[in-house]
Amino acid sequence: MKKLQIKRWIFPASLILLALVLVTGTATLAKYISTNSTAAAVQPQSFYFESDLLSVEGPTYTVQGNTIAFELYNYADALRYSEADVAYTVTVKRGNEVISLTNATNALGTLAGGAQNMAKFSLSGLAAGTYTVSATCSTPFAKTMTATFTLTQNMTVTSSISDDTNVIYLTVTTTDYSGDVNVTWTDANLIPDNTSPYVSDVTANSLTVAAKLNSTYTLVFYKTTAKAYATSPFTVTAP
Repeated sequence: MKKLQIKRWIFPASLILLALVLVTGTATLAKYISTNSTAAAVQPQSFYFESDLLSVEGPTYTVQGNTIAFELYNYADALRYSEADVAYTVTVKRGNEVISLTNATNALGTLAGGAQNMAKFSLSGLAAGTYTVSATCSTPFAKTMTATFTLTQNMTVTSSISDDTNVIYLTVTTTDYSGDVNVTWTDANLIPDNTSPYVSDVTANSLTVAAKLNSTYTLVFYKTTAKAYATSPFTVTAP
């Protein structure tokens, strides 16, 4: 009867340790690759919604005049811009009063993605006071930028005359003001030329000038008699 011989294989401890390291390393590598693949799959597209004056911090500015101008754009620099379209809404408030935008088509708009794009705003004819401007983006991501503008104005309307033999010229100049300018006189010797495109509401002793910002207008009055005027016979006022 033959005896069974049992062979024992004895492995050095160093080989066992090496095998464990290889198995552990492979598992770690597989986990790293899997994690990176998942991260790449959920990585968002590039998104930029920026402004030259507005920001998420809400800065404040003091402006001399009656105009607020700013820009919105979809990029950070020449190489970084939004890949998707950026839809935005712009609102302007003075206290609780909502101000209509001069460029109404840009109040609600979109900055096309895939390239650098910009929208420019110019809000003019504003009265002195404090205004809050907000630009909100809802697509593809949510972001709101604001700024507070305080407008200080030195609004004046001045006038002067130039006397000629048969006519007298009245020059009206506006500074930081736009709107109606009222001209009145009591001398029946003066007849206004009502053919000017910026003159309206002409009567025997008054008229209105539809004045624009920082502009000069010359009004002509005919004399019924050749009377000289050393001082102005006109009263010029702005509401």
